[in-house]
Amino acid sequence: MRKLLLILCFLFSGCVSNSNNPIATFSVVGERYELTLSGKRENMAHDPISLMFRGTSPVSETLILPRISGEVLGNEIPVKSGSYNYLGKVTFKDNQMLVELYYDNNDDKIQQPTQWNGKYLVQELKK
Repeated sequence: MRKLLLILCFLFSGCVSNSNNPIATFSVVGERYELTLSGKRENMAHDPISLMFRGTSPVSETLILPRISGEVLGNEIPVKSGSYNYLGKVTFKDNQMLVELYYDNNDDKIQQPTQWNGKYLVQELKK
């Protein structure tokens, strides 16, 4: 019975997936732009029952950018104190954006892709 429960938990755990909203929004703040990316992420499971019924939660990330045209390099994006710097770039063309950012994980000496990498439509957030 215990093995069956574990197998079912494993099978059901793949039914929920992480996803990013295909539309990113921005607003002008002084001379900079606040770009917000949003999506859904799987909830953490702490036991077999919550593994089967964990679902998703909304998440978002706000990047402060100097411009929303051309290319913005990762080192131009400010990060909070104690966070890894960004590497890579964000590229804008027309009303589309391609995010290709990586965390500069200097603790483990690796570059980790962000969960926000991908293509988006960009829309101004109307006030």
